[in-house]
Amino acid sequence: MDKYTQLLTLIPQLKNLNKESERAQIHRISKDFVAGMSEYMVVDYQQHLSQNHALMQEKITSFDEDTLLAYLTYVIRMDRFVGGILVNSLQSGWVLVALEHLASFVPAQTAIPSAV
Repeated sequence: MDKYTQLLTLIPQLKNLNKESERAQIHRISKDFVAGMSEYMVVDYQQHLSQNHALMQEKITSFDEDTLLAYLTYVIRMDRFVGGILVNSLQSGWVLVALEHLASFVPAQTAIPSAV
């Protein structure tokens, strides 16, 4: 089998996937996706993502307020399932960038706490 064939064959199915898709179809596609990725999983994926620091920061600074809050919620909730996401997000500076950008949505008269 050619490299990525199992994954690439999912493209047409994913293009046709929508919110009304049957759960069985979504379940089958997710199983096929996980199976297709099995030999390509990146062990130190958090490190790889951290190396794209500038790209991630650029993306975060383009978020609107609701998306920023969703991202910060994601970081907290995903850490329950994938230990290390929160720590990595804190260490990489992504949470800092998100919080600094979130501050831009706060009216100017609201004081931002200073470091003690």
